[in-house]
Amino acid sequence: MSPTPSVRSRDNDFIIVFPPITRRVFEKPASNFADEERYVWRGKQYTVSEGHRKTNGRYYEGGPFFTYRQHANIPTRHVDLKGEFGVNEFKYSGPICMPYIPSEYGGHSAPSEDSKHLNPVGAEAIAAVAPTNPNAQTGVALGEVLNDRYIPIPGISAWRRRTEIAKAAAGEYLNAVFGWIPLISDMKDTAQSVLDGNTILENYRSASGSLVHREFAFPDSESDSDGYATLNGWATYHPDANVASFQTGSGVPVTVSRKQSTRRWFSGSFTYHANSGGSSFAECLGIGSDAEKLFGVSLTPDLVWELTPWSWAIDWFSNAQSVVHNVNAFALAGLVMQYGYIMEETSIVDTYSMPATGLSGVTGTVPPATYTTTVKRRVPANPFGFGVEWEGLSPTQLAITAALGITHLR
Repeated sequence: MSPTPSVRSRDNDFIIVFPPITRRVFEKPASNFADEERYVWRGKQYTVSEGHRKTNGRYYEGGPFFTYRQHANIPTRHVDLKGEFGVNEFKYSGPICMPYIPSEYGGHSAPSEDSKHLNPVGAEAIAAVAPTNPNAQTGVALGEVLNDRYIPIPGISAWRRRTEIAKAAAGEYLNAVFGWIPLISDMKDTAQSVLDGNTILENYRSASGSLVHREFAFPDSESDSDGYATLNGWATYHPDANVASFQTGSGVPVTVSRKQSTRRWFSGSFTYHANSGGSSFAECLGIGSDAEKLFGVSLTPDLVWELTPWSWAIDWFSNAQSVVHNVNAFALAGLVMQYGYIMEETSIVDTYSMPATGLSGVTGTVPPATYTTTVKRRVPANPFGFGVEWEGLSPTQLAITAALGITHLR
């Protein structure tokens, strides 16, 4: 069974401490109108992860990964405030900051853990970088050998009789009477077809299980939205106090601008498993030594006679068609990924600003504040693609993954 995801979370709050607001009534000593208060912009870091490990800077195994971090950056400004209301005199000396924006703005809720939207993105990345399917490529190459160099098996069967006649004849009459040179040409053409076909199959088998690493990055996407008016108010000088004599009018508008950026990228390694297709595959790869004897020597009827019977040619062409069929059928299983991941990182930065503080006797404005949400996702692929469940694999596909040592039991 797959490993149980680990869940980790912690608060990531930004805290500002505001000193007391004092009040004096007539000539009496000042007392606290509002005691010291801590003002908290709530943040959080949350991670859900299955085992994931990097080797040489790359992910080679592991499960899904999801994390988000929300944090605020709230600069402050020091001010001295004084106001009178009737017989009361209020004083404050301390920081002011941007007012907190309610969560109904929509940017401070916890992001969804659902990452299914990345499955089609991962499929698009695979289509962009996957190497040509070696199985299908091998089938095409073998098919060309058989079709473009068509040599009928009955013709091969007749070589023995033609060689036997030539062996008993005189040298000067061989070419004219028995067609010795055309016979040798046919033999060499057939031998070359056998050797080329064996090379294709040997290369196919030797590359089985080798890894081809691919990476693909989508263009980054960015969007901006400015000027969302959320409320009218005053710069915060104490979260629990409302001193009318500190304030001007009905306040000033607080606006929010949002900048969102997303980047997505794929990392994976492709491989395939060479299907033997039964004994014919091994038989084909075992043939060739007799065919090679037809090259690099001066052929005589006696030497060619030693190569009879011609089973090396007949067997190859008889078996090769079955090999082409098996390889092409195997290509339906598709290219296999030893590992594959689609990753996404999204950043949402909300910037809060005011054209003025809205406070009496305070010129200028309050420093803008930012609230940032960063979300990172990593989705692993099944060896046959994204969004493919192991339970849905065919017996052939499961056999391929077993042969390559790929398992989902991490």
